[in-house]
Amino acid sequence: MASALTSTGLKSSQIYFAFILLVIVGVIYLLLIKKPSAADNIVRQAFQLNSSAFENGIYFANIRFLTKNPDRNQLDQWLIGKVGLDYNQKGFPIGTDIEDFDQQTPKTSENCRQIWQFILGPLQPKLHLSKKNSGYWTYLNEQNVCIYQRDRLNKMILSYHSETGRVYLTK
Repeated sequence: MASALTSTGLKSSQIYFAFILLVIVGVIYLLLIKKPSAADNIVRQAFQLNSSAFENGIYFANIRFLTKNPDRNQLDQWLIGKVGLDYNQKGFPIGTDIEDFDQQTPKTSENCRQIWQFILGPLQPKLHLSKKNSGYWTYLNEQNVCIYQRDRLNKMILSYHSETGRVYLTK
């Protein structure tokens, strides 16, 4: 007596197809519908990695400023192509507007975006200036702190305080 699962007929092909389809639907259900936290965890971990890279980049930029400019009399010195990173008197990045020598903090959200792009380089996640677009977005708050957020992570906020150079992630 031959089993229906081992025969090569049309009926067994349909049974295998139905089984595979059920497994795929089950996995999708478990990962995306039943446990959306699995997908959110991936987004959360990516944001944490970007925040760590950003923090290390700010630290590196400050060290580079201090070692290249120990008397702190020349602010705009790190150029990549035609874009230069602008520093304040303490050596922390404040944007890429290297024409304004008296600027000590970012003045606009665009300055925050410039810092993000310069520090993280060409592989950084695309950063928008408003929450309307999906993905990463930034704004400058009233205390001149750059705030970076991810649209799917309302509670996770990356903040950069240019006066102290502090980068911190709140969860």
